Amino acid sequence: MYKTLILKKKAYPTSEIKWNKEIEVTCYDWSKMYSLPFKCTKEYKFHWFQFQLIHRILPTNTYLHKIGQANFPSCYLCQQTLETIKHILPECFVVKEIG
Repeated sequence: MYKTLILKKKAYPTSEIKWNKEIEVTCYDWSKMYSLPFKCTKEYKFHWFQFQLIHRILPTNTYLHKIGQANFPSCYLCQQTLETIKHILPECFVVKEIG
């Protein structure tokens, strides 16, 4: 009985909920996502980048502008739209050209 109640009350991390809403897919195995940075490389800077990305704490111009640390919220690379995590990785045409 206790295990059943605990499973029903499971709280999901905020970042996980937001990613599921934003990309509209809930079939990701989040336990693998959380351990992936440590399996891909031994370089701590990549660990930290992936951690920031997964937990949605990557400092983008939109956030930095909101807290007064950046002059403009627009993308540093293309200057055409707001710089968000979703824009930087799959949408920014400058990043697509580099990759």
